[in-house]
Amino acid sequence: MTTAIALVLAYALGAVPFSFLAARLAADTDIRKVGDENVGAANVFRHAGLVAGIAALAGDVGKGVLAVVAARWFGGGWLLVMLAGAAVVMGHNCTPMLRFRGGRGASPTAGVLFVLVPGAVLIAAGLAVAVFLASRSMTWSGFCLFAPVAPVCWLLGAPLSLVGYTAALPCLVGLTHAMSVRHLSEGARRETGMLWVASGGKQAEA
Repeated sequence: MTTAIALVLAYALGAVPFSFLAARLAADTDIRKVGDENVGAANVFRHAGLVAGIAALAGDVGKGVLAVVAARWFGGGWLLVMLAGAAVVMGHNCTPMLRFRGGRGASPTAGVLFVLVPGAVLIAAGLAVAVFLASRSMTWSGFCLFAPVAPVCWLLGAPLSLVGYTAALPCLVGLTHAMSVRHLSEGARRETGMLWVASGGKQAEA
């Protein structure tokens, strides 16, 4: 029963569409109908502004953090914690509140991994920031945020189950991304590799 409660709670937490709500409240914008149509923080930055983007990012990362913390609070072992991490990402990607549409899961995944392996995530985040500043590419910086985590965990002596998990969860993000952009126009697809802030922010293109 405890396991079921923890997983339902994680999914429900993931299903809260912070990015959709932030864009709607800040700019009266349906984020599903602009840009790359992704219900995620990057699209909010691009079409609803800085404050909304920060709120969306904090909310989406935060629910990943809270799902793992809650699973630990329920007294679950590693298996429950990892399942809760997957559940919160699935809730984010397929939220009933938006007719089972959602984001791609990058922000809640970052939150989950930060709680589980903070050292590895901070190392990867430093690399991701450096790559973004050098290339201005959201695509490559996103790759550098997740790809190094599993190898760093392995080098730090983490259990193989955790190493595998830190590799597999970002793959869910990549799969969701690939599926979500198939129907988009070429211009909308290109926007997934770009970042700017609404109201005159300068575009950074992949």
